[in-house]
Amino acid sequence: MKKKKVVYIVLGLSLILNILYFKFDTFDYLWPKIQARYFPEETINGYNKEIEKKIIDVSINMLDKDPVMIWSEPKGFTQTLLSSNHITSTAEFRLHNYPRAYLYYGLSEYLIKNNNQKKLLELKKSFDKLYDFDNLNEIKFYRIDQVPFGLTALNLYKHFKEDKYLKFSKTLYHFILEYQEQDGIISYRKGKHTVLNDMLGMIIPFLIKFDEYNKNNEKFPIVKKQLDYFIKYGIDTKTYMPSHAINKDVKVKVGSINWGRGIGWYAIALSQYYLSTGEYEIEINGLLSTLKSLKNSEQLWSQFPGNYERFDASTTTMILYSNAIMNTTVLNKQEIFKLLKNYISKDGLILETSGDTYAVNNYSNTYGKSELSQGMLLLLLANSK
Repeated sequence: MKKKKVVYIVLGLSLILNILYFKFDTFDYLWPKIQARYFPEETINGYNKEIEKKIIDVSINMLDKDPVMIWSEPKGFTQTLLSSNHITSTAEFRLHNYPRAYLYYGLSEYLIKNNNQKKLLELKKSFDKLYDFDNLNEIKFYRIDQVPFGLTALNLYKHFKEDKYLKFSKTLYHFILEYQEQDGIISYRKGKHTVLNDMLGMIIPFLIKFDEYNKNNEKFPIVKKQLDYFIKYGIDTKTYMPSHAINKDVKVKVGSINWGRGIGWYAIALSQYYLSTGEYEIEINGLLSTLKSLKNSEQLWSQFPGNYERFDASTTTMILYSNAIMNTTVLNKQEIFKLLKNYISKDGLILETSGDTYAVNNYSNTYGKSELSQGMLLLLLANSK
């Protein structure tokens, strides 16, 4: 009997392991490819008021659901087991991060500009669940990726006049100051030897918006320091393209020079600063001119503009939004939907966003839906005629 029990236990464990290996090593890898090839999502034909309404409705629904951004790729059972305790696998990390932050911001901008009070109240209700705004001293910020939540807080403060949102934004401002190194440069991650261009798109739009409420005689002092540093050490002087990062120790460009989402972070930061001050005109116009020459055959942008054809929703929406910041008449809504119609599903979700980057020179090969691109699409629509 004991031998039989041992055999049954071994067989049971073997069956469980085989099922797990099949799931993580085969199914999770193959199914998205099968789905994309044989069961693609239906996309829109062009612009109409109904699809714009669906984009808003599905975006509101995304706020309180599990994140859809791709944070990791199928890497097999063993790798999945080993990485299960990694910070990027936690619910807290995925909920309080830049894709969700920009989804809230995109919605708040769109709803305020279109005077949609009903939907704005729904967004407010959802946003109030993110943090305990009545106990700001208890709120913990862990990473620069949380800063863009302050953009929505400032929008809600301006619209609803509730002090908790301004106090929350002030707390975020002081959190940013804590990440300043001795040279005044903000670290994307504390203790790292690199300055990433991601940081520019995380903090600069917030700092520019927060400046309205910050009693500082010098306009945008922190912002200018970050941009001056990156332009001096991280930009190609002929194309104005930013490297992904700068090695702080030797002031050398590191990482891809044409990583699309990084270009987007830099372009958004630079265009907003130019709009506010008129500075860096050569740099922003030079960058946008280079990007215009790096479109793919669909007149859109890939994960690596210039040497990759496949559409990336995050790169494209961020670059289009940067253009819209500079000039809202560059594209109207009909033109936007004509460009993106093959990549917006009939239920209003933008498709084909490359997954989160693991490190400099280590980029995702998986594409899917993302709160980031959805938010950027909303910002683009909010800033277009």
